[in-house]
Amino acid sequence: MPIRRIPFLLLLILGAGFLMTGCESKPTAPVMDNRFDPHGPQATHPFDLTAYYSNGTITLTWRQTPEFGIVNYDVQHSTTYSGEFFSIGTVEASANETAFFIWEDVPPTSDHFFKIQAFDAGGNYTNTDIVTPVSLSTPAVVVVGDDNDRHVASRNVVLNIFVTEGDSLRISQDGAPGRETVVAAAPAGAAKSVAWDLGEAPANDTVMHVNVVVQNGTSLGDTNKVNLTVDFTPTLALAGGGTRIASRQPTFQIPSDGMVSMRLADSEENLAAQDWITPQPSYNLYQLADTTAPQTIYAEFLSDFGFSVLDDLTVTADLLEDAAFHLDLPADHITSQRTVQAINSAVATQMRFSESLDFHGVDWEAYQETAPITLSADAGQKVIYGQFRNDFSQSGILTDFAIYLSQPVAIAFTAPAAGDTLTGGGTLQIMGTTTAPSGSAPVDSVKIDTGDGWTDAVGIATWSHSWTSPVVTEITDVSLRARAWAAQDSATAVLNLVLKPE
Repeated sequence: MPIRRIPFLLLLILGAGFLMTGCESKPTAPVMDNRFDPHGPQATHPFDLTAYYSNGTITLTWRQTPEFGIVNYDVQHSTTYSGEFFSIGTVEASANETAFFIWEDVPPTSDHFFKIQAFDAGGNYTNTDIVTPVSLSTPAVVVVGDDNDRHVASRNVVLNIFVTEGDSLRISQDGAPGRETVVAAAPAGAAKSVAWDLGEAPANDTVMHVNVVVQNGTSLGDTNKVNLTVDFTPTLALAGGGTRIASRQPTFQIPSDGMVSMRLADSEENLAAQDWITPQPSYNLYQLADTTAPQTIYAEFLSDFGFSVLDDLTVTADLLEDAAFHLDLPADHITSQRTVQAINSAVATQMRFSESLDFHGVDWEAYQETAPITLSADAGQKVIYGQFRNDFSQSGILTDFAIYLSQPVAIAFTAPAAGDTLTGGGTLQIMGTTTAPSGSAPVDSVKIDTGDGWTDAVGIATWSHSWTSPVVTEITDVSLRARAWAAQDSATAVLNLVLKPE
């Protein structure tokens, strides 16, 4: 179907000739309120199109009309007033009074012109040639922190400023008359990072306004007013989370962004009597009372904005009633490795493991979530006893078991291959390898016997021996032996070869 303009939009005001006896004056032209005529009484865009910019996004809104069977609206864009317009999206008509179109990732410091073209179901469309476009110039893009909500915990921020055009940036702040910083702009696509001190603020939720204007030669662009909300809300928390403690000097995890100093006390009233201390992300110098009853720690944090906030945390001594451990083994508990891992779950300061119920000769060691345990050397089932303690309590004795299958030391020939036929009287390298099970005594000696007694090989894990085979006058079978020792264990390998005459 051929595309054609909607006839009703090309309104013609037809003048009628009247024969008026005794009157030669020209009649007054009627006033036509044609919403699609940009030169009509309202002198606006035919659809009351508006454009709004915020943080890299342009939002277009326009008034929909239920008349004329409009089914969709085409959004058209150009970078110049009189340039060619291109479609950047389509919005289906609806019963809503207003339609919206959002255009993201808009380049900074650039000019944009928009028109809306309406289509009906038959493909007829409105004439946009004579429509005055809605224009908008984007300011510099300013990114602060992660830029998700523009809440800042510190008065000291970094403004990352992006421009497409412009040679300098003029930065100022509402409420600070006369304070303006001018810096050179970064090239297009790169960020100009500017350290900025927002100054003091009376409390959280105060909104600070930083203004960024791009200057290009002598002309100034639009202002990007960056609204930053003060949000200094550090919390007192245990390292690792939760509220159960193992020590009377627990480790606190404290976010220190924007913090000048802090102090802790056993009540809010006692905070004022405490000395301010330098904030630390990990702090463990606060001493709790010697009791298993719940205790509340109160904290005051001083912000670099000049105000302070309070927080508190109630902790409870863990009596290790839920302490547990298990060996990291298959379901059948069988292992050929002497060293196994204990996986621990306890609010503890120390732990110990042993194959003896009385933990004879085993010292307490610092608690870890995983701990290596070396099994005794003989094969068989091993019961592992474990126990945990902290500043408040000691757990009962816990158990798990492993079935250790001892793997003896091993030795093997790697060259030549078993059954190879060699020419007698030749010299070659006999090579091989040794292994010992993890956690057992290492291989400490390798010897080889080529028919004239045992002699040391060169190397241990990978070993070799230079051998000159005997001269033979007929096909002869020979056997070479290699032996490895690991403490009291040993293993022997045999290599059968065939020698032939030259």
